Amino acid sequence: MAATLFTLLFALPLLLLGGLFCWLGAMGLWGYLFGGRRDDPYRWPEVPATVIDHHAEPRYRGNRLKVTRGVHTERVRLTVTVRLSDGNQAQLTPEALADLPVAQPPQMDFGRFMREVDALALAQARERLPVGSTVMVRADPARRSRQDQQGRWVSASDPRVSGSRPLALFTMLALLGMGAGLLLLGSALLGTAFSAVGRP
Repeated sequence: MAATLFTLLFALPLLLLGGLFCWLGAMGLWGYLFGGRRDDPYRWPEVPATVIDHHAEPRYRGNRLKVTRGVHTERVRLTVTVRLSDGNQAQLTPEALADLPVAQPPQMDFGRFMREVDALALAQARERLPVGSTVMVRADPARRSRQDQQGRWVSASDPRVSGSRPLALFTMLALLGMGAGLLLLGSALLGTAFSAVGRP
């Protein structure tokens, strides 16, 4: 009886996880294949946008650190806030700031460098893509937005950073495959548990 209960407790999460993976994969495939430009972000039109702010992505510093000839270099990923021509805003990672190397200044010790690496990265970002500069972005043509105190926000991405449509399709198919496998495994375990209950 204990073994049957354990099997049931193991099978139910597998079924739930398999169902979730299948749902995510199916919804993604439907959007990419049949949703048209509205639901396929890789087919969204490219439009000009104006840079209005820069941000360093919050993450642990030091895990991408390299040392060359005694000089420490940390690679930082930054995002920008842009404003579209219709006034909507979006946050995205432009290609120029997706993997920005930030070198330790000669007069700065390592501890201070790690504390100030984000500020150094932001200074470089403002030189590469100054506020007011124009970037081309893929923006949601339906302009589905969310509202907050800073304004209305829509989805947008840099076409040179956002991957490829074939890779996205492969990912959705992989989710479907994993989901189907988990559903089959969970169903098999359930069948085993119920058959054990039915035996005298």
